[in-house]
Amino acid sequence: MANNNLSLRSLLEKEKMNGINFLDWFRNLRIVLKQERKEYVIEEPVPDEPIANAHRADKDKFKKHLDDMLDVSCLMLATMSPELQKQHEDMNAYNMIQNLKEIYEGDLKNNGSKSILMVREAKGKKKAKSKGNGKSKTKGKDALKPEKGISKKDKCFYFERSGHWKRNCPLYLEEVKKSKANRASSSGTTKEKDSG
Repeated sequence: MANNNLSLRSLLEKEKMNGINFLDWFRNLRIVLKQERKEYVIEEPVPDEPIANAHRADKDKFKKHLDDMLDVSCLMLATMSPELQKQHEDMNAYNMIQNLKEIYEGDLKNNGSKSILMVREAKGKKKAKSKGNGKSKTKGKDALKPEKGISKKDKCFYFERSGHWKRNCPLYLEEVKKSKANRASSSGTTKEKDSG
């Protein structure tokens, strides 16, 4: 059983969660936790501590929840980028997931990426209309420009700061750059081994 846990946990260790890959990371986390029978920890808030004269079974159930929550919290933190670790290190597993769902715009209980698209459309972003040839009217950066400028009230979904959008967030862009560099260096190492 321990070998199965280790091999499934390697799904999460392949690529740390950096925000760009949240949906994949979350899906893999659920697979691992389902196999370990700890998925309930990210789905249910921590229950109230039983009273002093409560039944032994209630006390044991509460203790098991706390133990499982600690295991899952550590697993989640260990598979996040350092920036996300700093943001979430004082949260339990349930609160981490709730916060991550808010940050990355999704109610992921309903059909993964479709819910994110619905939220984005609800925020007022307009799709480029296409004519009969299937090509959109807008091209390149013009397709990303809003009709009006960025106001100081607009929030970056990546680090929840005002004054810019996620696509202009220096922290987000740095994460993207690091991620691309890591992928390029790891594929370069693989090619060198293959040719050597």
